[in-house]
Amino acid sequence: MGGEDAVIIPLKLLLHKYGKEKVKNLLNTFKCSINTDVEHFLKNSSILFEEINKSRTYLVIKKGTTDILGYFTLTLSILKIVEDVSKKTLKKLDGILKDKTEFPVYLIGQLGKNEMFWNEITGSYLLESAISIIYDAYEIVGGRIVLVETLNNFN
Repeated sequence: MGGEDAVIIPLKLLLHKYGKEKVKNLLNTFKCSINTDVEHFLKNSSILFEEINKSRTYLVIKKGTTDILGYFTLTLSILKIVEDVSKKTLKKLDGILKDKTEFPVYLIGQLGKNEMFWNEITGSYLLESAISIIYDAYEIVGGRIVLVETLNNFN
């Protein structure tokens, strides 16, 4: 399923409207046993990161409810190339220079679905929603690279 019955709400807006304690209670309803780091971040770090402007977290909520279907977190970061990469590839990454090895990126640092509502949205919907918000930032300040932090889990 896509996100026809979902709405994306910035965590910052929820904090402003309802306060930290109510929002913490809401975040504590999120479960993701397949990736406990995703669950831990939302419950224990997302509010702090929001308050210190380190990242922005967006909740995907089922319309007409307080059910968190999933979420994603966006931030800015630096991609450092430490292995041998061709000058041609470096120039493609930078757009101009061929010897630059550090590049600013939009980072999708967290991306997760709530296991209690696993079939309500797809991972593609979460990713497309994150990229849509990044595109708005791109239109304002530019940028060339989106990086998705992933976990390889082939079990």
